[in-house]
Amino acid sequence: MTKDEGISLQLKEVETVFEAFDSEGTGKFAVKHLKAALRALGFEPKKDELQQLVKDLKTTSSENSGFVTFEQFSKLVTSKIECNESKEEVKRAFRLFDEDNTGKITFAKLKKIAKELGEDISDEDLKEMIEEADKDGDGAVSQEEFFQIMKKAGLY
Repeated sequence: MTKDEGISLQLKEVETVFEAFDSEGTGKFAVKHLKAALRALGFEPKKDELQQLVKDLKTTSSENSGFVTFEQFSKLVTSKIECNESKEEVKRAFRLFDEDNTGKITFAKLKKIAKELGEDISDEDLKEMIEEADKDGDGAVSQEEFFQIMKKAGLY
């Protein structure tokens, strides 16, 4: 399947779910059904995330307050899909560093990868990189810490 076919299939799925919640065919459904609609597409929004989405919907459309239009729903779902794809890319990058699947990037692993890539980075600089990302103080970078540092750097 090509990327365009995948996107087309996803859009059709979004449309099908929207139509299921827009049972009266008005072009919108009640915000109170947003969580269920997202779940129907395989997303599991947390309470605070859902509250923020509802708040964002209210600020972007005062005329449809309390309702979600197809345009709003498709934009929301598209951004969630893109976020999930970005997260998968970051997971793949983490796995490149974590060759032995320990769930941690250690100084030794980082040094090995830097050497394989032909990067001339001092041990001191590599240690600083680990320390910068290591929030729990265990001397290594977990996948969650890796996500946070990538997010901070604007790469995720």
